[in-house]
Amino acid sequence: MNTAMITKAKSILSMNRIKKDGENYWKVDGEIVRRIINKGRTTISCTCTNCTKFIGHPVICHRKIAVILYEAQDFKLKKILNDAERHLDDCKKGKMNPEEAMVRCLIIDLRGSV
Repeated sequence: MNTAMITKAKSILSMNRIKKDGENYWKVDGEIVRRIINKGRTTISCTCTNCTKFIGHPVICHRKIAVILYEAQDFKLKKILNDAERHLDDCKKGKMNPEEAMVRCLIIDLRGSV
């Protein structure tokens, strides 16, 4: 695995070209990535040419990396942080200080999500 593949996977995430179709299925950049859960192990497969050409070998493509990164994201935490950042920006535009209560709520929310 090289840095170019990781960069490509991150660009897939940033351009929102990944869609979860089912519990273990994702459409990524025109291909389908699937997580297969067996007793004692979990594997991931992709329908791209590289992965299907080397079936049975531990091949990883940028689409598989994108799915791993996508599943590792914590959407609740991101929403809390984005809302807080938006509130602070609004306060800055209005030349107001953020309320102490807002900061306390943010801390409570962050503690609850961790």
